[in-house]
Amino acid sequence: MMAMNKQNKHDDLIARNLAEMISQFLGAKRVISFLYFGTRAFGLSVNKCSDFDFMLVLDRYLASDSLKIRKILQTKSFVNLDINLNLMYLSDIEARGRLNFQIRALKKTFYKYLEESKLLIGKNIF
Repeated sequence: MMAMNKQNKHDDLIARNLAEMISQFLGAKRVISFLYFGTRAFGLSVNKCSDFDFMLVLDRYLASDSLKIRKILQTKSFVNLDINLNLMYLSDIEARGRLNFQIRALKKTFYKYLEESKLLIGKNIF
């Protein structure tokens, strides 16, 4: 159990470092929500090969967002990690309506799951 606690602390440090870089490169004011979820977030990983799951909600689309995120994920701190970062825009959610909005093919019940995520930046809009 002690090794798992050490792993959890290490994983949380990675998540906080990523949040810091997201704020720095994209601008903290643009980040509506940055959530950390999944098996690693809650110390449920059965192996070190589990990925890191994040949901990033920005205020609006800017053409440079994906490039900036790619550059962050290619830095020495993250390049060898399996990071699954979902990018969404609040403007898209609002345009479709919160009750009608769906993340790709995921079930609407996934939102309930996101409600329990670890909040790294902003507020949890789910």
